[in-house]
Amino acid sequence: MAKSKPKTKREPTPFEAYLCVVLVFGLVIGAMFLGVAVQATMLLASIVAVLFAVRLGYTWNDLEKAIADKLGQLAPTVCILWLIGMFLGAILFSGTLPLLVKYGFEMISPKFLYVSALLVCSVLSVMTGSSWTSVSTGGIACMTICQMMEANDALMAAAIISGAIFGDKISPMSETTNLAPACVGNSLWSHIHAQLYTTIPAYIIAVIFYTVLGLSSHGDAQIPESATEIIHQLDQIYNLTPVLLIPVIMLLILAVTQKPTIPSLLASSVVAMIIGVLTQGDKFTITASTVAAIKGFTVDSVAPEGMEILGDVSYLLNRGGMISMANVVMICYTGFALTAILIRCGILDKAVEPLMHFANTRVKAVFTAEVAIFVVHAVAGISYLSSVFVGSAWKKCYVKNKIGLPALSRTLEDVGTTVSCLFPWGQSGAFYMATLGVSIYGANGYFKYLTLSYLCPIIALLLAAFNIGMFNLTDEQAASELAKIEAEEGGAKSMAELDT
Repeated sequence: MAKSKPKTKREPTPFEAYLCVVLVFGLVIGAMFLGVAVQATMLLASIVAVLFAVRLGYTWNDLEKAIADKLGQLAPTVCILWLIGMFLGAILFSGTLPLLVKYGFEMISPKFLYVSALLVCSVLSVMTGSSWTSVSTGGIACMTICQMMEANDALMAAAIISGAIFGDKISPMSETTNLAPACVGNSLWSHIHAQLYTTIPAYIIAVIFYTVLGLSSHGDAQIPESATEIIHQLDQIYNLTPVLLIPVIMLLILAVTQKPTIPSLLASSVVAMIIGVLTQGDKFTITASTVAAIKGFTVDSVAPEGMEILGDVSYLLNRGGMISMANVVMICYTGFALTAILIRCGILDKAVEPLMHFANTRVKAVFTAEVAIFVVHAVAGISYLSSVFVGSAWKKCYVKNKIGLPALSRTLEDVGTTVSCLFPWGQSGAFYMATLGVSIYGANGYFKYLTLSYLCPIIALLLAAFNIGMFNLTDEQAASELAKIEAEEGGAKSMAELDT
């Protein structure tokens, strides 16, 4: 019996690509409004993508391999997520996080609460190059103080995330800061220099914004009396001494010296567990430390006998552990599966292709790049893919408009890095929600208080409109850059040919 011929694969038509993207996004948005879990939403959207892929001639084996390859790329991120959970459990066990909260109560003025969070998280993220590390250390401490003062959780979360994004955007230790210029072909320092044109004005506005809101909301506020009770109870549970800062300092030093993230988190977690065993009471055993690191810390397991734990203290301490990150990991897996399908069958590429033909001015070039980055990022849930795709696809577009490549790498981060916090199905959005305990959207969502996420793309367009900081190319430089791009692609088109 003759074997049937395999079905021929084909590219999607523009209509098919647009229809698939509309259906996927429509399903995601509709499910969000209905309160459907993000993981389930991603799975349903993946079914839609599979149906389109099958129509285009792809078999399930093709898609399964694509998903497996994509999830393989996710392995380092998943390891980091697990270890961040472990680190949180360990520093709760050791007393490090409670000590930071105590210092926060002593140092932060209520009327400068939000801008203090912005500044603290900015410094941490610049030093570490990691927005996640900043949020999971200083961010949690600031959020806890905010909640105990009965301040605005959503506003505090936005200030924390804005500060974290600032460092992640300009720190030479940041992965995204190194990836963006690599995708475009310019140097790291020219990229950081270009970013200052958008990031510094946005940051100044953010400082003013959070200061004004803090003054108007808490200008006459005082640290609540309950805070004294909380600190007193923490002192009863822990031996709060400066030696407890060693795990955080160690993690910061390892990050600044650019040591690998996974072993750095693991080593810092182990040190925190050892310090907890050595400096705290009899109930702080090795077994208790491992339980806190894996399953999460519970204050009841170490509190003195007969102590009635305050609700705020329970909220502060009962968290962390590797298992606490399971929800975030599931979101990442389901989101990556959807992305793998859309990329494998060419729907993602086809959906953003027309944007390049529209960009025949500086403003249009920046605008279309921003839109493409946003679309790719929204579907993929991470900024890496948008940097790789748009960085390559828009090089000719920028050079044809005589815009220097540092401006393109800046655009990759003006959108890619700053909008990560807006997608609940993406890695960063899911992490921020899980770590800070604040939703992105809704009446109590932090989206409406974000600054850098909205200001950087807007400022980038204004710079293009007024031709400021665009690293303009002369005709000769543009021709030379185009020749290099064509050589990389194996072609040799002139500027005139490209214009036609």
